[in-house]
Amino acid sequence: MKAVAVAPGKVILYGEHFVVYNVPAIVMAIDRAVKVLVSPRDDGLLRICSDLGFACEYENGTAKPLMGGRKSVTFLEPVRIATKTVLEHFDEKKGLNIDVYSTIPSSVGLGSSGAISVATVAAVSKVLGHEIDKEQIWRLSLQAERYVHVTPSGIDPLVSVYGGLLVWRIQDGSKPKRIDRDIVLIVGNTGIQRSTGKFVSMVGKKKARKIEGISQLMGVMSWISNLALKAFKEMDLVTLGVLMNMNHELLKVIGVSHESLDRLVEATRKAGALGSKLTGGGGGGCMISLATPSKRAVVCKAIEENGGQPMIVRKHNAGVKVQLVKS
Repeated sequence: MKAVAVAPGKVILYGEHFVVYNVPAIVMAIDRAVKVLVSPRDDGLLRICSDLGFACEYENGTAKPLMGGRKSVTFLEPVRIATKTVLEHFDEKKGLNIDVYSTIPSSVGLGSSGAISVATVAAVSKVLGHEIDKEQIWRLSLQAERYVHVTPSGIDPLVSVYGGLLVWRIQDGSKPKRIDRDIVLIVGNTGIQRSTGKFVSMVGKKKARKIEGISQLMGVMSWISNLALKAFKEMDLVTLGVLMNMNHELLKVIGVSHESLDRLVEATRKAGALGSKLTGGGGGGCMISLATPSKRAVVCKAIEENGGQPMIVRKHNAGVKVQLVKS
């Protein structure tokens, strides 16, 4: 038997970076996902393979690249950490084959690492015969997220676990609040991969040194998130767009945007988007636009004409799903 787990990616609509400091963030699971297949093996070794062209074999924690050279060791480390965390949690010593397939672009702010961690934890637990609830999946997946994001808020694996459109603060723990509304967004991918952990650390240092009124900006971001919650209740798309624009300006002030993101944001606004902002860690990666159905094609064209890759995403209500299947 083998276990198959599927977990969705995400976009952050409001509150990235600020969420680390208990500011409310609004996040949505999207219809792009990671699938992880796990099967047992008899020799005690761990083999991890990704459809992106990376593979490693591990013996006693030592990595042997099988495909993709030394880069594969770094790329697959979150999977190894998630697997090791589960094995240690259940005091198991088992050999495993793990295969990772993804429709989420990597390292661009769409939650690929969180989805990989969540799906790996769910599938490894299942194949070992252990039933764990969603809160346990989230908590175990945080170990791998710390490797990727250094000081993660936990929001990426949280939305991969629960799915849907959520509002969450760190103090809520594993209990996000659902927003029962549907929304369609346009993602613009700059194609520039970056490290979220680097930008989270940078903002943390600025806050510690009280640079640029970071603490005051936290209050502004809380105000924006709370107004967005009200706008969602009324499905006031115009206000949601205005608040996205305001959120982007705050992210520019704290230094996490990038000229490629600003170019796409400006172009999409000119093309008729109700609002546009970066999503995720910044420094490259992706931005999102909210547009009426009649404007979506024009906004997508504006992204293409300014060097980005457009992608329409919708809310994915289901969080992580896992099942056993015959090998």
